[in-house]
Amino acid sequence: MAGDVPSGRNGASYLATSTDSNGNFRARFVFTLHADHTMSVVNSNSGGPTAYFTTELGSWRPEGSDAAVGSTIDFDFPPHEDVARSITRLTSKMAAAKQLEARP
Repeated sequence: MAGDVPSGRNGASYLATSTDSNGNFRARFVFTLHADHTMSVVNSNSGGPTAYFTTELGSWRPEGSDAAVGSTIDFDFPPHEDVARSITRLTSKMAAAKQLEARP
C-alpha cells in the first residue's frame, strides 16, 4: 500500500468497508494518500442519520512495505453542541489486501 505512493508519484486512493464486531456493514470509506504525505478520507456515514461530521483531513506515513498509518481530524455538525465532542482525531492503519475480490 504505502509502496504505491513513492516520492515523485501523484498518490493513490483506496476503497475500504467498515463492519461492526459481528461483521455487519457500517460504512464505506475512500482513503486518498497524496504524494506529499497528506491524506483525505470520505466516509459514507458522515452525513447522518446517526453521525454528522466532515471529511477527514490529515497526514500519513508508511509502515512496512504494505501498510500505512494516518492521523486525521474531523469536525462534528449539530446536533452535537458539546464543544469537547465537536473535533475528533482519528488514527487509521491501512494494509493492502493480498487478493482483491471482484464484485459486479
